[in-house]
Amino acid sequence: MGCWRRCEQAIGWLPVVVVEAIVVWSWYAFNVVLVGSAVENVFIKILYVLLQNAALVMFQWSYYKCIMVPPMRPPPEYKLNQQELTQLAQGVEPESVTNRQLNTLTYSRFGHGIRYCGFCRVLKPDRCHHCSSCNSCVLKMDHHCPWINNCAGFHNYKFFCLFLIYGALYVVIIALLSLPYFVLYWQDKITVAGSTHLIVMFFMAAMISFTFVMMAIYHISLTCANKTTLESTSFRVRFYKATVNRWSLGSNIANFEQVFGTDRSQWWLPKFTSIGDGVHFPVVLAPDTQGAQFDPPKQRPQQQQQQQQQQQQQ
Repeated sequence: MGCWRRCEQAIGWLPVVVVEAIVVWSWYAFNVVLVGSAVENVFIKILYVLLQNAALVMFQWSYYKCIMVPPMRPPPEYKLNQQELTQLAQGVEPESVTNRQLNTLTYSRFGHGIRYCGFCRVLKPDRCHHCSSCNSCVLKMDHHCPWINNCAGFHNYKFFCLFLIYGALYVVIIALLSLPYFVLYWQDKITVAGSTHLIVMFFMAAMISFTFVMMAIYHISLTCANKTTLESTSFRVRFYKATVNRWSLGSNIANFEQVFGTDRSQWWLPKFTSIGDGVHFPVVLAPDTQGAQFDPPKQRPQQQQQQQQQQQQQ
């Protein structure tokens, strides 16, 4: 590993350090400055501490899982040797690749050929993309997030959604609970030791809460549509004869369960409960099909052309 790559990896942790520094400071400003100095009622003190710290625990738990769970890569059967890689680069689909029967349903928009990665030397499963920051192909990649120094993908997308939800809850709690005391202090009706912390905490929580809430709503809507950020913002790949979102299973709940699982008691916990293996995904046969079914394996355009030529020769 080169020196530049090591420096790049070290710099990648800076956003995480910034987030954790803000969290530590916000805990001090809320529990020590606000609760310890401004709040007088003992019952309210206990309630404030319980609410803020419960949200903090779930937020930090989800954040830790987002960061520490490594991306899932294509399995060994998707590996390419040098000869296969050379042929694919020349626009020729090797027979050894065709015979693998991987049943991928998407193909590249460039030349309508099979999707592969020359950097990782692998065939790309459906919904898999190469991340230049992680330097690897990531299964069901959503996007690379610098705030977690990791990719959001099949391996941790549930954790990422919970990170946004609990992050929004954490900052909203701080903003709402500190608002009355911020107003009282602004009106010179109370004195607060370390008032600067109270003022900065309220304004930061109010601004950050807007970002967290909007991001949480956006990613939950993607989950209910069974889309990733890449799929909703770009057209890097194409579906065989598809003009609609073929990954959608026809209902918001069915799509949501693909990420959060079928056990609803586990939805709120940052535990891996996503359905599938990140390589194969159920698709509906038509937009109005009721329930999830598996499309029969599709032939790539080059395979279809070869088959037609063989039939003509016969």
